[in-house]
Amino acid sequence: MLWAPVLPLVYYRSKPDYLHVNVLGLFDRMINRGDGASRLWLLPLYYAYRSKTENSSFYFGVYLASDEQYRRQNVLLLYDHREYSAAGRNSYSCLLGSMSYEISPEVKQIRLVYGLLLGYDGYMKRGDYDFSLLWFIYNQRRFGDTYRQSLFPLWYYASDGNGWSLLLPPLLSYVSDAGANGSYQAWALGALWYRNRKPLERYDRQMLLLGIPYYHIHKRERGYESTGSFWGLLWEYETESETNFTKFSLLKLLYKRVDMNGEVYHQVLGIRL
Repeated sequence: MLWAPVLPLVYYRSKPDYLHVNVLGLFDRMINRGDGASRLWLLPLYYAYRSKTENSSFYFGVYLASDEQYRRQNVLLLYDHREYSAAGRNSYSCLLGSMSYEISPEVKQIRLVYGLLLGYDGYMKRGDYDFSLLWFIYNQRRFGDTYRQSLFPLWYYASDGNGWSLLLPPLLSYVSDAGANGSYQAWALGALWYRNRKPLERYDRQMLLLGIPYYHIHKRERGYESTGSFWGLLWEYETESETNFTKFSLLKLLYKRVDMNGEVYHQVLGIRL
């Protein structure tokens, strides 16, 4: 046995405070006098609904809707505007939402190509913002005393109340300065220039070209400092502020001058003169 639902061609219902007519689902008219609601559609060209609290309609690609705190206008999904009166917020978009602009008392937001081309969030009261260009290629943001900026893959910069840092991947270099907490510099992975400074520990190490033409080190122990070339093999000058010790050496074993708390002696090829 073959069974199939029977759909009415015309539907009609009427009461003293209610009327509903439908023809093939293409035309529909409803009136409810009890709650003040009414509906009318003629598919696919026209649709409208109204009540005491809200209204919505669609005709020839234009959609309109509103209630006590909300309004919307949309044209073929190419343009869309929404207003939230209670929050004081308005949003505008076009081309299926690929470009949008939203503003409220707290935030201003801009998107181009869903944020892939350009994105911006501005926080009105705090002055903070977040900006991006070409998604992750360029970024810039500020939140309080924190600031970030990057241009991939060329650089990354960050700063806050404690200091700043800079990363340069093409140069294989990193630089930072945290004030009293120290600073760090490594150009070309430290092969070109290296410095690690820790003021709280009274420590400082510097090297130019891996220390071949110049290096300097300062340590807390006995106020030790050393300056020289070729890691001290070419020449070296050492001091200890707490012991009044100084030493100068040339070619390490060729010549030395040592001052031990005012007592000075010299060495040549390891022989004390």
